[in-house]
Amino acid sequence: MAKMVLSNPSLTLDGIAVATNCDAVELVAADGTVVITAFGDTYEQRLRKQIRNWSVRLNYFTEYSAGSNLYLALKNMFEGSTTAGLQLVLRPTTAIRSGGNPDFSGAVAFEGDWGLLNGAVGEANKGTVTLVGLGTLTVNTAST
Repeated sequence: MAKMVLSNPSLTLDGIAVATNCDAVELVAADGTVVITAFGDTYEQRLRKQIRNWSVRLNYFTEYSAGSNLYLALKNMFEGSTTAGLQLVLRPTTAIRSGGNPDFSGAVAFEGDWGLLNGAVGEANKGTVTLVGLGTLTVNTAST
């Protein structure tokens, strides 16, 4: 099985390329269980909920200039009134989409804090934001 070093992922938010502002990305999908243990059971019994969720966490360099694609996309999402979120598309590399380089995509919105200013003397101004999926996470492997 081939291993991958993540060095140049493709990341767009609302159609805006934002990967050059980031130094780390984490995409997580989850499914839970429900405990159905009854009297007399000797082991905990569980069933899958089959209600999935997903989120993406971005660590980024904060830049406020007009050319900062990520800051502007996040600012527009934060200040916007749409409940539909913004479209996120993430791919492990900038190479064409394929079975070994799939697109992960879906609508996202803020979950929790948006780090606007963070650092100490002599450090880069960096932030972290978690964007939660608002529906299905689509995985597309069809070549482009």
